[in-house]
Amino acid sequence: AIVEITDLKVLLKAYQWLICYLTKSTFQRLKINQSHGKDLFTAKNNSQVFFARTLSIAYIEHFILWKFSQLVESQKTDPSIQLVLHKLAALYGVWSLERHLATLYQGGYAVGPEPTVLLREAILQLCSEIKPEAVALADVIAPPDFILNSVLGKSDGNVYKNLQTAIFQGPQVFERASWWKEVSRFSSRAKL
Repeated sequence: AIVEITDLKVLLKAYQWLICYLTKSTFQRLKINQSHGKDLFTAKNNSQVFFARTLSIAYIEHFILWKFSQLVESQKTDPSIQLVLHKLAALYGVWSLERHLATLYQGGYAVGPEPTVLLREAILQLCSEIKPEAVALADVIAPPDFILNSVLGKSDGNVYKNLQTAIFQGPQVFERASWWKEVSRFSSRAKL
């Protein structure tokens, strides 16, 4: 069920299995490469692309999810934002895990079409649940206006007023352009 697959403990267990499987696969690939007479450097190098690299990505994704879940479940976290943070952590977890589906099937952790459908449905459901909170989340994550120094990116919502103010503050905005005579000459000569 989607409720079960979005549980952070379930996602963390899936990642732990994935890391164990990838560690075993990477080690086996390294031993196979060495048994084919390759030196240690070449054996390690040839096990990087599909094994050690994938393992390191899965490990860091697990670590991020684990730290995020600790933050969400912490007593220090404001209860009013705890639910939104839980959904955000779950979205990160299912989205990241979905990219490892091939490995989950290859190792036998996932069987049949149901895990794929559940992960993808969970992503869509969590996106729709988080959507109303998107502006608040962006405001929390985004740097303050003075750091951005952007006319269009201010958080007050007055795009046109801010744009007009910025234009009016520019040097020589209310003066005629230095090249105005050149333009007026072309318009008087044009005969179509």
